[in-house]
Amino acid sequence: MSESQIEKIFGSMIEEVRRLKYHLPKTRKPLRILLKEETPSVETQDGRSILMKKEEIAKLSEIVPSHLQDKIQLPIIIQRRFDFGESIYTVMGNKLE
Repeated sequence: MSESQIEKIFGSMIEEVRRLKYHLPKTRKPLRILLKEETPSVETQDGRSILMKKEEIAKLSEIVPSHLQDKIQLPIIIQRRFDFGESIYTVMGNKLE
């Protein structure tokens, strides 16, 4: 296989992985900031929006102490980890999340 064929295949694989991640958020926002937004949302990798229900954000803010609302980043992302074994899931983020 020539070097250009390998580069083409590798490039296709990278693009496929990008497509698999389009639905994930580009950034996450602190709970306190989302509380202030009229329509709480974050942008996805492909530029779309993940909309959050204002009522759910408000309810979460009642549970989370005020001094921690800058530390909780939303959305919370749960990731299945095949490298750790069957049925293993982790939460992406800091220890608080």
